[in-house]
Amino acid sequence: MNEVLPGLLDLFNTLFFIGFFCCFPLLIIGGILYSTYINLAHNRLAHQKLAQALGYVQLNPANHILKTWFGGLYQNRAVAITTYGSTYRYYSGDRSRVGVQFILRIAMEVQTDEIPGLLIRRTQQKGIPQTFEDAFEQHHAGFLSHAARNAMLAFVYKGYPTGLNKALAIRFVSGIRNLTYRPRAEGDVLPPEVLPHARMILVHEYPGAGLSPEKFRALLDDMCAVAQAIETGIAPPSSAQITPPVEGMGKYLPWGLAGLLIFGLPALICVCSMTYTFLASYR
Repeated sequence: MNEVLPGLLDLFNTLFFIGFFCCFPLLIIGGILYSTYINLAHNRLAHQKLAQALGYVQLNPANHILKTWFGGLYQNRAVAITTYGSTYRYYSGDRSRVGVQFILRIAMEVQTDEIPGLLIRRTQQKGIPQTFEDAFEQHHAGFLSHAARNAMLAFVYKGYPTGLNKALAIRFVSGIRNLTYRPRAEGDVLPPEVLPHARMILVHEYPGAGLSPEKFRALLDDMCAVAQAIETGIAPPSSAQITPPVEGMGKYLPWGLAGLLIFGLPALICVCSMTYTFLASYR
């Protein structure tokens, strides 16, 4: 019995070692297929799914789902949403790769008079902006109250949820959110049927598109706070203490690199341990 047990242990270790190397590539391939499915089949329909959950209606005639806008009222404000595809570049070692993600575009009415030529939007500079002037590109923005500036800065500082998303991408830091304030008729022109009575709008583009109805409502609450500060000149409670977030833009880590970090290191430790046990049995 004492002679058989080591042999069975060696056999078990060998089978486990072979099985691991057979299954690990399947896990990677499965991750690719799942991530692709979520991105193409789920995220590109994000605005349609939110519209069904919230009772929004289709606002414009369109022959493709990515050209369709849905909308309704939230806290007595007109809101419209759509989804569009965007490419991005990420780096893995010395190689750069191009990925595709779907972005949820949210347009919200601000109930003020139109100010032609006004444009306030997030700058593209790297790092964490420390002031409103660093955070936003401004054109004809001199009228904007101090309360409205603080509300907009508090909105972008809040960042995005961290952790693993449905497409198997990981976000480690919240980063900086984007926000644009402009006349409805200027910039990227909305279809005529979308927010036709709005004069000024706030626009936020949420990366990844996959938002639950609860998180979407929370995001609309944040946008409403900014709109109210612009309209009334009264700062919302959320902007009472504005603290810059952790340094870093908070980009999503591609699932492949995340897989190497999460599964690769433990797998390497496991393989080394089994190899040591297998070789030690023949000493």
